Amino acid sequence: GLGISRIEVPKDSRVSDLALRNLGLRDQGLQVLLLEATDGSFSQPGPDSRLDPGMHVLVFGKLDVIQQAFAPSQQD
Repeated sequence: GLGISRIEVPKDSRVSDLALRNLGLRDQGLQVLLLEATDGSFSQPGPDSRLDPGMHVLVFGKLDVIQQAFAPSQQD
């Protein structure tokens, strides 16, 4: 179902160190609502906002899609 999740950006996630505009999250029906930096400060996300490892992201959308989008990268 739909919901809001607070996700920590994993170091080995496909989303870490990338700007929101490059992630295609909206194409997956996800909306980033708020960013929390590792120092505890909050900011509103923009297209150039970067997701640094360890920061927290408040995301709205289908909960299973949120989990998949922010999952650690698969190592082969």
